[in-house]
Amino acid sequence: METKKAIFDEYKYKIEMHCHTKPISSCGQLLPHEVAERYNKLGYDAIVLTNHFYKNEMYRKNKDEYIKFYLNGYRSFKEACYKYGIKTYFGIEIRFANVNVNDYLVYGITEDDVKIAANYLEGTIEEFYKGFKNEKNLIFQAHPFRSGMELKEPPCIDGYEVFNMHPGHNSAIGFAAKQAAKYKNLPIVGGSDFHEPGREGVISLCVKALPENEKELTDILKKKDFVFRIGESIILP
Repeated sequence: METKKAIFDEYKYKIEMHCHTKPISSCGQLLPHEVAERYNKLGYDAIVLTNHFYKNEMYRKNKDEYIKFYLNGYRSFKEACYKYGIKTYFGIEIRFANVNVNDYLVYGITEDDVKIAANYLEGTIEEFYKGFKNEKNLIFQAHPFRSGMELKEPPCIDGYEVFNMHPGHNSAIGFAAKQAAKYKNLPIVGGSDFHEPGREGVISLCVKALPENEKELTDILKKKDFVFRIGESIILP
């Protein structure tokens, strides 16, 4: 118990790595201010907003308006979190049209990168990785063993979302952990995949100090200088 307390004391800042809000994510059930309020009550220090980014009906009608709509969703979320002192980081969960139903979490990006990412929505993960990948960002296959997923391997991804804790899906975490173990030097990530009331903050990524920006966040992921916390349980990366 003393060891656990020491770890909690050292890695005391809680970050949600996988979070959705409406209306940007059509499957999300809460508005930005409602999500911020709930995570504040749970004592979270930071949240990465990873709304779905894909070729939907709005994109088909007007690509520029879709990008504007998407970014406004993040700005509203950032403003809502600021009121509670919760730091926000920008991310996306991207899906490519007419390929499969795979999702990919992208960290270490800014609002400007969304315009670039939009150019790949009609392509493939291989094309996206080749053209979009840089030293600042990280691209993970989200919930790689959920039903309907097509498993991808490096070099077209940087790692796997091992701990997807969405309680409404069977993400086969054991298989994801086993797959990630094949690539021990690659980073992993985990998040609540929050969409619905009562399912917030299932897992947190805990760090020694809050990253100042998205690039510092990916640096922590690369170094694996964090722990996962589920309730009072600790998982080392």
